[in-house]
Parts: sequence; C-alpha cells; structure tokens
Amino acid sequence: MLDALRGPTPPQSVKRYDLTADGRRYFRQRADTLGQTVSFCYGEKTVDSIVKWTEPATAGATTQTEVTYTYKIANLAPWATRVDIQRQFGDVRVIVNGMSKSNEIVGLQLINQGWEVPGQ
Repeated sequence: MLDALRGPTPPQSVKRYDLTADGRRYFRQRADTLGQTVSFCYGEKTVDSIVKWTEPATAGATTQTEVTYTYKIANLAPWATRVDIQRQFGDVRVIVNGMSKSNEIVGLQLINQGWEVPGQ
C-alpha cells in the first residue's frame, strides 16, 4: 500500500463481510454526486409529531418553512435493535434510540401538491 504522505506502508487487516440472503434484503445501492453509494436500509423515518414550525416565508418564487419534529421508524429491521450491531454502528444506535425522543429539523418548500423537502 502507498500512503501519499508517509510512503509505503505494511498491509493492514480489514474486516470483510459477505451478505447473507437476509442481508441482501436490506442492502441498497444508489447513485449520488460522487458515484455509487451503498448502505443498509434498516427502516424508514416517518413523522411521529410536529413540535414547532416557523411562519412560512416567501423567498423569491418559493414559500418555505422550517419544521421541528420527532420521528418513528416504519418497517424497522429486527437486526437494527441488536446491542452488538448498535455497538459496532453508532449511527444506527443514535437513530433507533432517538425514536419519538429526538427533535429533527427540516426545511420544507410549498409546491402545488403541498409541502415537500426540496430535492427529495
């Protein structure tokens, strides 16, 4: 291996995973600005409650607001609640443990069909 700052480095151990048939059900590949992104989909955030929102304001040709909300996770994968998984993947732990407790903030834009998250 060659490190641009330090020169040659010895080989390093890495973890390699093979997906099981069950794992493939949750594996997602999608295009983004840097090429392909891969991840595991362990559920979908859905709004649990609206905490507050800002007064809608018009900026140019769009009307926008900012909403603070709590969330639930629909279709939560059973493995996402496992302690060993949450220990290894802190982002899963934070999101799963934040259900209906953590406030999230999102900007919304008014379109003909109602409010939407821009770019979604």
